[in-house]
Amino acid sequence: METTGTSILNVTGCWNLDFPRPIWDQSTWVLLRETYRDIVGLELSSIPNHHDSGFFIPYEVHLTDGKGRGVFATEKITKGQKVWTERHTAQFHEDQEEEFRSFLAAIPYELACDILQWAYVQKKDGSYAASVDLDDCSYLNHARDGNNVVETWDATVAGRDIEVGEELLTDYTSFDEDGKLIWFDDLADLAWDKDDSGDDDEDEDEGDPDVSLFFAATGRSEGKGDHDK
Repeated sequence: METTGTSILNVTGCWNLDFPRPIWDQSTWVLLRETYRDIVGLELSSIPNHHDSGFFIPYEVHLTDGKGRGVFATEKITKGQKVWTERHTAQFHEDQEEEFRSFLAAIPYELACDILQWAYVQKKDGSYAASVDLDDCSYLNHARDGNNVVETWDATVAGRDIEVGEELLTDYTSFDEDGKLIWFDDLADLAWDKDDSGDDDEDEDEGDPDVSLFFAATGRSEGKGDHDK
């Protein structure tokens, strides 16, 4: 059995990747969105066939100590101001496990690993769906108490005034229905399971700070996700 790679069955060995993870450019997001639409079809796609930004504020993405990738304000944002919408959020519903696996198999391995870190489960139209933001919103980091952006029914907005240079932080637990979509949890856990990564015990104990922070912040078991949204 391969310990690293992507197939229609599973993504494995993501712990072997280099950290910190790269900041992907806009062409990568376009590739991911187009691949998603090709897999599920335009009629079932949750992403429109255009490339307008999901962000409503100026921002930049760069690496930050202990967290990996993050999103930072480049202009002051006032409380209540719209920050982002789910314009580029791909959704795979409960009966779309095969489509999700096909999506992972159709993209480069490193991106498949990132997708399984970023993706989360939401309740949509009465059922659960694996969702992943195919734009820079995937770099939003978690803060349970110190979050400065909040989720509303139709957008992410500033929960308080945000100054230039501040990192945008959201509370993952406000929208992530962890444990509600078993096939997704199994895929993500397998991808980031250190026991199957081929690392020795010493390497496993060290881990990656980005990933360890995510586990601590969300209360999830190690094996899924990093600190990026």
